[in-house]
Amino acid sequence: MQLSKKIMEDFEHYCKKNNITGKAKEEKFEKLKAAAEKYLYEPGEAIGIIAAQSISEPATQMSVDAAERIVLKNRDTIAIHDIGTFVDSMLQRNSVVEDNGWEAADLSALDIKVPSITRDEKVRWSKVLACSRHAAPEKLLSVQTRSGRRIVATASHSFVTRKQNSVVAVAGSALAPGQRTAVMKTLPEHCISSISLRSL
Repeated sequence: MQLSKKIMEDFEHYCKKNNITGKAKEEKFEKLKAAAEKYLYEPGEAIGIIAAQSISEPATQMSVDAAERIVLKNRDTIAIHDIGTFVDSMLQRNSVVEDNGWEAADLSALDIKVPSITRDEKVRWSKVLACSRHAAPEKLLSVQTRSGRRIVATASHSFVTRKQNSVVAVAGSALAPGQRTAVMKTLPEHCISSISLRSL
């Protein structure tokens, strides 16, 4: 796995600052690569606060409108929340990082999960690592599917579409009329697939 230029620069700065060289530096680098591979994410899946701080401003604003609703799983409880209300509460309860007009909180210690889609079109619960809040840009996208699903998001927000028989992430600004995007039909949780009527 090849690490980004920014990560490598931060690593070199960390080693120089802490006088880490030789074998100790090699061991730290192997741990860094293992951590990076561990937190590889599926298309459309949220990324963590450390990664968000390491990339450019448009990428930190891959956001949806505060009124959009999301499905959250907190331990064994599943509920639907307005994302704005959820983020506001998380920023009040957790340590907040402020940078260039946006606020973020690390949620990796909490057991909060959201449905996400894998490259083979399976729905799974993925852990929420962080949440962020920022002022809305002048223009937002309103994306509506033929089935009536609708979402309001920033132009850089990540959507998923099919390409070469795989699910891939694309920015909202790259979507075009007629293009397919994935929506969740059912959420298989605490469900059974069939009922036997023979004993009734």
